[in-house]
Amino acid sequence: MAPLLVPVRELKLQVSGWELVREYCYPNKEFDFANLIGGCKPIIDILVKSGVIQDDAPKYFDCVYSQIKADRNQVRLRLLRHT
Repeated sequence: MAPLLVPVRELKLQVSGWELVREYCYPNKEFDFANLIGGCKPIIDILVKSGVIQDDAPKYFDCVYSQIKADRNQVRLRLLRHT
């Protein structure tokens, strides 16, 4: 099986801003903010491990976390990079 995220060394950013949006629908409900951020930690770690961001320390990484209610069966997580 091919890896889902392939390291792209040319893409490594010195400082990066991101937005992570969790879309949820019934029967799921909105997470409390601490669980939302904690649950996203593995995603951020993969960005570091794959070389997309240099480190997840505040000096190199900034992220806005949010949640929105979505249409039924449209549960997903969107990760957007701000330029």
